[in-house]
Amino acid sequence: MRRRSGRVAVSIAPWLACVAALGLVATTVGCADTAGSTPSLSPTAVAGGSAAAPQPTATTDQATPSPSPTETAVEQAAPACLIGTWKLRNESFQAALTEIMLGAADMPADIRAAATITLSGSSFIRFDGTDIYGAWQDDFTIQMAFDGHQATHTISSSDVATYEADDNYLWVTDFQQLHWEAEMNLDGMVSVSAESENPVASINFFDYSGHGPAFDREMVDGAAKYDCSAETLVLHADGGMTADFSRVP
Repeated sequence: MRRRSGRVAVSIAPWLACVAALGLVATTVGCADTAGSTPSLSPTAVAGGSAAAPQPTATTDQATPSPSPTETAVEQAAPACLIGTWKLRNESFQAALTEIMLGAADMPADIRAAATITLSGSSFIRFDGTDIYGAWQDDFTIQMAFDGHQATHTISSSDVATYEADDNYLWVTDFQQLHWEAEMNLDGMVSVSAESENPVASINFFDYSGHGPAFDREMVDGAAKYDCSAETLVLHADGGMTADFSRVP
């Protein structure tokens, strides 16, 4: 019995890494770090927003950094086009994640060739008419499937922050986490779940159940170039990755 369990554990070892990577990506979807490193688009609940939801975040390499607010002398909270609530277009972000995750240099070749990534659930961001930014995610789920296995990361969260914007760039600072809960699961055999109100995570590994330190979901200040029209918002991370949003009426 132990030998059989051991072989299964070895065969899914790469998937444990995938689950962890999916969790990292799911908690970083958005505005580029002002230092020019990791972008993060967070969905956060503002007045009238959902209580549950995580955020979309795009990871990029250190390309040309976005200018800082002090370099561009932002004088207003946001152009009128930016104000309102926006919903992430899952199909567009799914394509971007597929390129990043499956194109990673350390991704095993057989997984890269046959794996698929699917997004479901909802992720929102909101800009009010002053300087309040909100982000929230409702059961936002990233699922990677390969050779009969499924690695899934689901998160619900809500955050608030302040923002500034000119006609080309957006800056988000002073994040406050209101709530988050997340679960990572591999074929129902391995799972890790955690929430903001609990300092420990629940771990289930085959027949073992226990607890460990909850993973950190700290948000950092970010910046991104953006394009905005009546119905579409596109955020551009410094490394070339984009996140497309549709306006919510």
